[in-house]
Amino acid sequence: MTSRDARLVGLFTLVALALRLGFVLAVRRHSFVLNDSFFYGLTAKSLAEGKGFEFVPGYPTAHWPPGYPFVLSLLYRVFGSSEKAGEILNAFIGALTVPLLYELARRAFGRREALVAAGFLAVFPGQILWADVLVAETFYTFMLVGFLLLLAVLPPRLWAWLLLGAGIGAITLTRGEGLLLIPVVIAVWWPGLPRKALLARAAAVVAAALLVLAPWTIRNAIVMDAFIPLATNSSTTLWSGHNPTANGGQSYAGHELTKQITGKQPEVEEARILRKAAFKFMRTHPKRELELIPLKLLNLNRGDSWAMEWVNAGKPGRRPFGKELGTPVRVVADVGYYGLLALTLAALVLFWRALWRRPITRGVLTLFAGSLVMYGFVYYGNYRYRVPLEPLMMLVAAPLLVRAWDLRRAEAA
Repeated sequence: MTSRDARLVGLFTLVALALRLGFVLAVRRHSFVLNDSFFYGLTAKSLAEGKGFEFVPGYPTAHWPPGYPFVLSLLYRVFGSSEKAGEILNAFIGALTVPLLYELARRAFGRREALVAAGFLAVFPGQILWADVLVAETFYTFMLVGFLLLLAVLPPRLWAWLLLGAGIGAITLTRGEGLLLIPVVIAVWWPGLPRKALLARAAAVVAAALLVLAPWTIRNAIVMDAFIPLATNSSTTLWSGHNPTANGGQSYAGHELTKQITGKQPEVEEARILRKAAFKFMRTHPKRELELIPLKLLNLNRGDSWAMEWVNAGKPGRRPFGKELGTPVRVVADVGYYGLLALTLAALVLFWRALWRRPITRGVLTLFAGSLVMYGFVYYGNYRYRVPLEPLMMLVAAPLLVRAWDLRRAEAA
């Protein structure tokens, strides 16, 4: 802790906390907003009061994974069911992601690249904006970077493989995309292991992940009377990407589908109807399916200014940001994201082979590829989905920035 780098990382973390906490405390909403943040807050309140995972009192739900509401419920038990308390927690979680990214980048490349990545994350506009929204993105980002760091530092022991599998299970209970970490782990281990050893490690990871997921799946079978491995919203998300009105972004089912819901478990029945309709569209419209892929990727890469749709939600005239302040915030957020995207793509083109040779970045590249398939084909493109990938984009871009700085110094000399 006496080293210069440690002091810098500590400073970056404090700056990250000050920016996030200051923004969270400054934003005050004055009207009721019905969106995902309302669901997370209400289910966390229900858990804190001992009523179970419920959105409507008396009706158990499995519409979203339970990880983030469970964490919020622990906070609510101590400080009461306050949306602001959850946002403050987001600010601390977002700040703590900075030293995790530093250590991950240091092990992947070195100290200079690590300082660049950590400093980048500390002041990145999009990450600051999402800290003020009561959704799982900030928490999932923290878990994702932390998991990759564990993967980099744990020894080749059975207990470590089981721990990684349990981590994947916990992350998946926060967001279903956590299952993409299984091929990430395999990609990190793959070149240096015989096939049998790799299969044995992978089997241990998968078994531990399933063991962590099992209690939630069993709970759903009991209280929802249906096999729901994780959440029913996976069917809603699947339908959004595969339907006659699909445009690459989010879409909602019309009355012709919802009128078919007549059973005692409307949430389960809706999921079944939407899933069946989505698969039918995929089979019968192969040309449109191909046309939707670039549209989904464009929606996935919308600028971070779209976070303001959540931060600034509410009735006109009662929103936290007026046009005179909201517009500059949106511009800064978009410049930040598109600048990061350009740097990441340039780094991939210039350093592809070097990135693939390093275990950590090989895992990151595998995660990028899996995410593009999941959001570009399986589901649909939502700018929220790529928010947790932004620190990993900074990790990939950091060597390019360091190399550019070295070349500039060399020219000056």
